[in-house]
Amino acid sequence: MKEALHCHDDSDMKIVGEYPKKVLQEDEVSKTLDEMRSIREKGLLLQAQQVGDHMAAFTADLKNETTDPQLLNQQLWLCVFAVTVGCESCVHNATAARAVLNAFHDRFRALCPDAYEDSGYSIAMSFYYLAVRSVSDSLAEMGKTFAMLCGNEADQSLQQLGKQTFDRCIARMEQLCQPLNQEV
Repeated sequence: MKEALHCHDDSDMKIVGEYPKKVLQEDEVSKTLDEMRSIREKGLLLQAQQVGDHMAAFTADLKNETTDPQLLNQQLWLCVFAVTVGCESCVHNATAARAVLNAFHDRFRALCPDAYEDSGYSIAMSFYYLAVRSVSDSLAEMGKTFAMLCGNEADQSLQQLGKQTFDRCIARMEQLCQPLNQEV
């Protein structure tokens, strides 16, 4: 015969990290909606979406540069990371930056669906975030991280490819985002 399960009173237990939920204030929502309306009226929303679309196509074009699927995925993921960082650093308006990033991800998923499905995507993003925030020479660190994710951190040619890929994406983001910042 099975024993009956005993219920225990756990009302005295505390959950670590339990914080009150942040409630959006009405004025915060109103401010965000006003900002969205303003960038739409200035034509910035469409420009931001075009920047995102362009960067997705630019990134997807890497498929024409290599036949090695592992190397291609690493380059694609590095470009996705560069666009993300570029939105943070190159676009002065947060709403416009979100529009660029949303358009980029929507278009990139359509152009390179396998890159998002691969289990290495989130791991690569984590390593790139660590690399860019850990040292003063982030370009060199991006190259080392790229080479490490490709399987050989000491390979100078992989490091160089990683640096070039990241630098090329950031430079393109800076160029494309200049008009967005002049309009704000």
